[in-house]
Amino acid sequence: PTQPPTPMGNPQTYVDVPSLLTVAGNLYFRYNNFEAFQAPQLIAIAADLNFYQNYNLNRLHVPVLLAVGEDVDVYNCGSLPSLTMQSLIDVGGYISVRSNGVMEQVDMPQLLAVGSYFQIYSCASVELVSLEAIQTIGTYFRVYYSGSSGTRRRLSGGAAGLRVGMPVLREIGTNVELC
Repeated sequence: PTQPPTPMGNPQTYVDVPSLLTVAGNLYFRYNNFEAFQAPQLIAIAADLNFYQNYNLNRLHVPVLLAVGEDVDVYNCGSLPSLTMQSLIDVGGYISVRSNGVMEQVDMPQLLAVGSYFQIYSCASVELVSLEAIQTIGTYFRVYYSGSSGTRRRLSGGAAGLRVGMPVLREIGTNVELC
């Protein structure tokens, strides 16, 4: 395969789908060792987007992804420093970002609506959650950290503390929880 263009850098293992526009079902990546995923033209996924236990993933590039019909789940991608989906507008189900050890930032500046919940769970390094356009979350918004022993700890958000930006949030179904 040819080497992907920047911003991929120079990963040793990667998935590059430069012409993929839509996915009529799910896009699942589970138990892989690749370092980078790039889908520069992907605009819509009809069902789920799922990155599950991809320990070496450190670059996720979907710059024009507008909609995910069901759920977005990023779980145990321990090398991923940030989750940035700059064009994402709508998620029909939930967004769950869990157990991503070095992740410092979740940035979805165009996201307007999440049909179910939005949670960041067991990501103790997260310092910034930027949802500048979010207006509606169907059920709850939660940022929660649980220590390795399962005991609840106060979320410190790394050295700089936690910053959550949702300046135009108008409706949430149940709770906002920061714990």
